[in-house]
Amino acid sequence: MTRYTDEQQQVIATRQRHQRVVAVAGSGKTSTLLGQTAALLADGVAPRRLLVLMYNRSTQQDFLSRLRAVHHGPMPDVRTFHSLGFSIYRTLIQRGLLPPIQGDILGSGELEPRIWRWLQELASTGEQAQDILNNKRKWVEPALTFFERVKAGLEPPALVFKQLGLPGNAQLLVKTFERFEKWRKEAQRITFSDMLYDPVNLFSQRADLAVQFANHLDHIIVDEYQDINANQQFLLEILAGERATVTVVGDPDQTIYEFRGSDPSFMLHHFPTYFPDSAVHTLSLTFRYGPQVALAANHLIQHNLGRQPILTCAHSGTPDTALHLHRTDDDTTLIMTWLQQSTHAATDIAVLFRLWAQAARMELQLLTQNIPFQLETERGVLQRSELQPLLLLLSIASGRFAQQNKAERAQGWLTLLTQPYPKIQRDILKQMAQRLASSKHELYKHFMAQLPPKCSHWQQEQLALRGSVIQLAERPGTSAKQLISAWLNNTDYLNALVGNAFSAQQGDEQKETVQAFLHFLQQHDRTAAETDHWLQQLLAQRQTAQPKTGITLTSIHKAKGREWPVVFIPGLNRHFYPYRPEGDLRLPVDEESERRLLYVALTRGQREVHLCTPAAVDERSPFVAEMEIPLAQTLGQALRDPAQQTQNTLTLNIPLTKLAQQYVALTAPNVELRSIAEKSATASTAPDGQQRVQHNHFGMGWLLRSEAKQLHIRFDDGKTRVFERDLVLPLLTFVTG
Repeated sequence: MTRYTDEQQQVIATRQRHQRVVAVAGSGKTSTLLGQTAALLADGVAPRRLLVLMYNRSTQQDFLSRLRAVHHGPMPDVRTFHSLGFSIYRTLIQRGLLPPIQGDILGSGELEPRIWRWLQELASTGEQAQDILNNKRKWVEPALTFFERVKAGLEPPALVFKQLGLPGNAQLLVKTFERFEKWRKEAQRITFSDMLYDPVNLFSQRADLAVQFANHLDHIIVDEYQDINANQQFLLEILAGERATVTVVGDPDQTIYEFRGSDPSFMLHHFPTYFPDSAVHTLSLTFRYGPQVALAANHLIQHNLGRQPILTCAHSGTPDTALHLHRTDDDTTLIMTWLQQSTHAATDIAVLFRLWAQAARMELQLLTQNIPFQLETERGVLQRSELQPLLLLLSIASGRFAQQNKAERAQGWLTLLTQPYPKIQRDILKQMAQRLASSKHELYKHFMAQLPPKCSHWQQEQLALRGSVIQLAERPGTSAKQLISAWLNNTDYLNALVGNAFSAQQGDEQKETVQAFLHFLQQHDRTAAETDHWLQQLLAQRQTAQPKTGITLTSIHKAKGREWPVVFIPGLNRHFYPYRPEGDLRLPVDEESERRLLYVALTRGQREVHLCTPAAVDERSPFVAEMEIPLAQTLGQALRDPAQQTQNTLTLNIPLTKLAQQYVALTAPNVELRSIAEKSATASTAPDGQQRVQHNHFGMGWLLRSEAKQLHIRFDDGKTRVFERDLVLPLLTFVTG
């Protein structure tokens, strides 16, 4: 029989009131929802009057399986939002209110070529059409993301475009969305998102239809409510009507899918406004990690204003999770060294990345050392488009390129001629590639002989620069580093990636991957020919590896809702946390969203959490200081060590925060917490080498980072604030001595 905490029992016992449950990471919310569902059924609630909505299919199936173990009668309806939407969709079709659906659900495999063609047709200029033709992934992936974002709500695509702050040259996405919707309706096809989008759109236009689906339920339970979008909320309100009692469970601090339309304000503000008589409960005890991580996570997330104030406390039965801060300028080497010395099972370890490009160096090192790993993305580093011209150069050096068939060589030449695009008509480059494909040897000689005569002198020079790299590839003994560096220099490849990218983040990711690959080549110092053979061996070795084995390399977004015994979070620098794409000055950084993302990563570990940050203080993420890691480590260890407690008094030689005192009061109410470092707090809490300042309003603090336009100051109240430099300087006094 499941034993519930007092907080969980309060949720389960609430029957006739709406309730909003704020549940921290690892707090057993699924068990609590299971208990509430079983209790309602035991009370005699008809299963057909009870609806449980889960976030995805796997959690829905797990919930049903666990419910069957405790309830042996008829089952209630346990669904995902999309499954529910599709059921309503079919009902509307039967009633003749929506047209029938033809064929399978539209997936990205079928959509991508259509969208690619529509983008080219609707391009505003010939140059833009050429760019779309040459850079399919650059345009198609953002288009699919934009479509999904529009279909998360009821606002017109032009307004969504404006709200997202996309650049002007992306206005094409709005027209493409409209073209897609016209085709979709004519073809009577739907995407996964349309399962909700079409019924909700109809209900928004026909209130008389919406009421027909209301007031059929007595109870609705919604899991992961912080990830809800506008359409899901709209449907929930229709179904609830005036009859159903609604319970929603989630954690606003874990809202990280805003790019899909999720918004923490639904849980923080909208729900209590729409259901004004709702009760508020919290599940504040985590069963996943110990006090060190709990303290660091609490200190971090308290800096967000858009949240429900709640202090996460580690249950007494949680592991003594060790929190480690590694000051290093080489995350990959540190993690690889740790792996070689670790006794943990490989499947117990996960490395969580802010951007996929951060995983490139790690993936290459794991490949070279034959360490099994699970890469939770469609493309490994050696399949990424930005590396294809570089890998082709290595294949020319080894002679493998000459062994390919003519069609493959033609495609390879076209890649070398168009990545990056030299502003020459694609038809001219395509014809040149076809002619070059006929040759297997003396490629540089044939390359120079095939320079198109109709091109300008400048265009011929650009192609000749590429030809000189082909010449270098054919020269025996050329190192891989020398060959790839020559291509990067002669084509200005890194700047071209950034300049041609659809978004600053896309360009940043591609640039990061290329730099990681170059660093890898520098480390191993092999000839270009040897490197090509070696990489082919590594790829073959990877293809024969057992699936679902080895350490996990994944993004923080994909790690949501999961846990591992050991978690690494690399790249805690000022560029990735909060993430500010290079050259992107249009959109303000949503620092609270970025902080939530790190909070989710931090709370995935059960036994060990390793944070990697640069050695230089001014290069570290400001979030590192916010976590109060020395205090979290010291106090977290002391709370689990009775030897450090004398006559119910815990004395630490480290300054305390108000939050730390609150944590002890909640978790160890009989223990008095003292600090012998209180009087020297100024000296003890100084971030390495930082300047002490006094603000006219906020008081004393530390200048964490000084930038051209901004100052980042952590004040003694524990909060870090960012100021416009010119405005704040008159309000500051710099303290010396």
